[in-house]
Amino acid sequence: MQVVPLVSNPYMLVALVLALCFGLLAKHWSGKRKKDRALFRLCVALAIISVVGGLLLAWRQLQAQPSATQQGQAATQAAPKPVTPPAGEIKQESKGAQSPNIANTGRDVTVTYGAEPAKKPPAPREQKK
Repeated sequence: MQVVPLVSNPYMLVALVLALCFGLLAKHWSGKRKKDRALFRLCVALAIISVVGGLLLAWRQLQAQPSATQQGQAATQAAPKPVTPPAGEIKQESKGAQSPNIANTGRDVTVTYGAEPAKKPPAPREQKK
């Protein structure tokens, strides 16, 4: 397993920030008084727990995600099969402005507006070299 995706995971980054905050608090409370020593131990424990918890959460999330090779295999297996057009002619009608409907025929389609068919675009001109 690679370390870079694990450390750059958002959960791990949040855990590192929390550990840094708890570490700074522990440094601040590392005094001689008994109360300060208890707070110091608490902050050190919370820093360690946040790092370990962040590592575990990041590791679990990376384990749950399929690898790139598995995603590629799944994409090739899940590719839809091409639709075979039915034999014969398909006729569709729609009424109203901006309401075309064209079936997935796999062949040339003629769109008729009104009584005459739409004009075909002109053929591209050949350029002389």
